[in-house]
Amino acid sequence: MTKKYENPCPVLAGTCEGKNWKPKSIYGTSVKAARQPRLRVRNHPSAPLSGPLDVWRACADFRAEQREFFAVFCLDASHRVILREVVSVGTLTESLVHPREVFRQAIACGAAAIIAVHNHPSGNFCPSPQDREVTARLKKAGVILGILVLDHVIVSSTGHGRAV
Repeated sequence: MTKKYENPCPVLAGTCEGKNWKPKSIYGTSVKAARQPRLRVRNHPSAPLSGPLDVWRACADFRAEQREFFAVFCLDASHRVILREVVSVGTLTESLVHPREVFRQAIACGAAAIIAVHNHPSGNFCPSPQDREVTARLKKAGVILGILVLDHVIVSSTGHGRAV
């Protein structure tokens, strides 16, 4: 008897491999990202992300939110998006992010690289000292895991910046 292989990292458009997926509650509040934890990116699989502007465009669903959303793009060796997942939903001014959570899906997908992205509800897309610290921690963890951290993009309703 052969065991059926199930892809641990499907690119989804609202369902989990045909199973009905029910919205979850994060800290007692239902959020848009919780209804759709893995989002299909418009330019997959034909073109790789070419820069922060592509990331900003792909994050239209949360860049103007009133709480910080931290997401990760998992990329193949050609830098095409395998999936994008919201890792953390925080408060107005911060979100709790740990490398373990950021790299969990990247490892499951067999990603060669990641791009971290989060929004600033204030509209200011300049990186804070905390943003730079998180980026440094992610890069160190990525070296150990063999997964490149290509960029850390900060998005807002008015534009985008980088914390690299």
